Amino acid sequence: MKKSTQKQKYLWERKTDTSLQFWPNDSKEFSLIKPTVPQKYIGKGKGAKITSPKSLAFDALGARGIRHSAITEHASGFYTQRAKENFNFVSFTTGGSATLKIDNKTFKLSKGTLFYASSKSEYILSVSKKWNMVFFHLPAKLSVCDCRYAVENSSRTDEVAFLAQKYLEEISSPTPAYSHLEHLADLLVYCVNSEVGKLGKKKESLSQQILEIPTSKLIFKSAKLVAKELDISLAILNAEFQKLYGTTCAEYIAKLKLDKARTMLAENKKSIGEIAKMCGFASSHSFDKAFFRVMQITPTQYINRTSREM
Repeated sequence: MKKSTQKQKYLWERKTDTSLQFWPNDSKEFSLIKPTVPQKYIGKGKGAKITSPKSLAFDALGARGIRHSAITEHASGFYTQRAKENFNFVSFTTGGSATLKIDNKTFKLSKGTLFYASSKSEYILSVSKKWNMVFFHLPAKLSVCDCRYAVENSSRTDEVAFLAQKYLEEISSPTPAYSHLEHLADLLVYCVNSEVGKLGKKKESLSQQILEIPTSKLIFKSAKLVAKELDISLAILNAEFQKLYGTTCAEYIAKLKLDKARTMLAENKKSIGEIAKMCGFASSHSFDKAFFRVMQITPTQYINRTSREM
């Protein structure tokens, strides 16, 4: 590992075969699980800069596979260098920023950024002003993600920060409620695993993702819901639909609904109410309006006309 050239007084330092860390005096870490720092650095009371939860009868996060987790506030001069640790690292940046160097690339971890590093990674993190985050150590054998590392925006950062703070408050309470801790732990683990789990999936092109949505399911969705599920804006979704189908998502879905409705009306085996429901319309009334707007006749008139033509 490289040696630091910084000449600053540190709260504590760590030098091992796999890590090199320097913590400036103003840095803080509020642990949700018993921390890995030496016991002599752990403080007590409100002014403590590194805290450890009191001994509890049950470690809710640990029971769910989290090896270590904390809310941190890193000051200028914070530095950590890791190489092939025995855990996977996940951080959600909640404020400030840090500089990440990995695979000869440099990234800025700013508010809302998720950083994932597998146990096989080698990386350097440094802070020029301040960096606040919530982090988790996951077991190296836990393969929730296939990638070696990833830097992505996370829509769950605020949620993770809120849950972590509530968990910290509960374990710090004179009389912690274990049922509440279990509930918070479930939510935290779900948020972490769901975000990290996305990183391991090969990103298909947006066109491919749209083409793979079954039409049988698409007719029951709104354009806004499709955009939300694909994690894109409605404008981007419509632009992609224009390229694929020459129309907006909403117009394409409306056409699918009416195409299916016309086929079922011509077969005349279901009631209009049943057809409306099976074609994704909220009611027979909305079906009548949508059908008339395009066909200029009602569903009943369409049935009569097709019956005469057969």
